[in-house]
Amino acid sequence: MYAAYRETFSRALKKQAMQILAGEGIEIIQSFEPIPLYEVMEGLGFEHHTEQTGDAEFHAYFYRKEVRQEEKFGEKNPDVKV
Repeated sequence: MYAAYRETFSRALKKQAMQILAGEGIEIIQSFEPIPLYEVMEGLGFEHHTEQTGDAEFHAYFYRKEVRQEEKFGEKNPDVKV
């Protein structure tokens, strides 16, 4: 069940993120800090800021600084060395 939700959420977020122009942003509210999204959204040209507003409430703000679409959503950039 969780995997299906995650897949649906990821597709919907990708669709939304790809439509955002440079200079615009998106807010995501989750019950956990969405750390996995940080690198993915960064690969699409977004910066982020996250605020914890409750025990299980996080507001993640993603601002699109530039449009980059070469990285596949949900996959690490192969040029990035860890």
